[in-house]
Amino acid sequence: MKKKALFFCNCDMAMKNGHGQMVRAHYKMLSELFQGCVSAIMIPDLYTASVNNGFYCFPHPSQLEKLIAVLRGFTPDFSVNSLKRIFDIIKEENVSTILIENSMFGRLIQCIKEKYPEIEIITYFTDIEADLLSQELRHCSLRRKLVCKRLLENEKKTVQYADKKFVLNKRDEMLFVKFYQKKPDLVIPLSVTKKTNLDTVGKHIAGEKLQLLFVGGDFWPNVIGIRWFVNEVLPKIDVPYELKIIGLNMELYRDELECKSDSIRVIGTVNDLSSFFEEADVFIAPIRDGGGMKYKTAEALSYGKTFIGLKESLIGYWEYIPDDIKNQGIYVCENEVDFCQRINELGNLTFKKCRLNIKEFVESICSYEVVFKKFKSLFDV
Repeated sequence: MKKKALFFCNCDMAMKNGHGQMVRAHYKMLSELFQGCVSAIMIPDLYTASVNNGFYCFPHPSQLEKLIAVLRGFTPDFSVNSLKRIFDIIKEENVSTILIENSMFGRLIQCIKEKYPEIEIITYFTDIEADLLSQELRHCSLRRKLVCKRLLENEKKTVQYADKKFVLNKRDEMLFVKFYQKKPDLVIPLSVTKKTNLDTVGKHIAGEKLQLLFVGGDFWPNVIGIRWFVNEVLPKIDVPYELKIIGLNMELYRDELECKSDSIRVIGTVNDLSSFFEEADVFIAPIRDGGGMKYKTAEALSYGKTFIGLKESLIGYWEYIPDDIKNQGIYVCENEVDFCQRINELGNLTFKKCRLNIKEFVESICSYEVVFKKFKSLFDV
């Protein structure tokens, strides 16, 4: 009998952000490994309960259901009422392996292992929540403290009950060891699609307007980062530029950001990013907070873009960058002074919009083929 897998994520796989792209990549890899014998459970924000061709959509928990979940030891993203349905799906689909796309479902994993101990459960740690939540606990409300406590307990249970765990980068591996005194099974970076038919001739000409691009959705590290850049960096730039800001729901900040300069265009939500990436001279990533790896970093580099970012934006990449492009095409900055210096320098240089050595670098660590080889080593298929 063919082995079957179950893919579980607490989001909509069609999400137009970096996390959505990672979820889709992992689902595709799992489907390839199990030759299409994969069912999926999603808990998207805006969908009602449904099932279609092996895709089970569970309704997002109500406020009351979230409270009940927290009081019973689950993450608030999970309705306790869904537990029996998950057991039924496992039995009906004859599931042998489950991939869970979040470390916050430890109590669910415990329940599954108690009922079906033979099932192998593999969990993807998007970041190490023990690190992020310990920071949040210092300044959050009393209500949020209860939620954070449950989330911490759930991640701890994930480490205890999941058969295999994988993280995105070496920093998260070190944090995993720090908080749980054991190593994850594997470090698997995010994957990015290889770009073809790119214009490798087009250039930014010294002295011409520098086309800057920021991509990031309405998520607090992105909002804080672009506000800092607009307020602290742009006023110090001497070269002509145009900054385009793109990302899911970022149009909400159009008035706030565009009033700072006539050279800022907040475009917000778009269906296709490719033309914006190709037109850009320089991709900026003023991100100082967060965890895991930044998908938009990989995406920008896959277009061969000259890249300027704060340290956080290059976590998981910097240690692998060859010397010929380290701070010679991919630049890391400490502060606004560094950022200004790099942008002013580039404004007075002629360079290609698509640098093949940058594109080839990111493909060497993040292409689907490279990542899939590591991913499949987790599974007994």
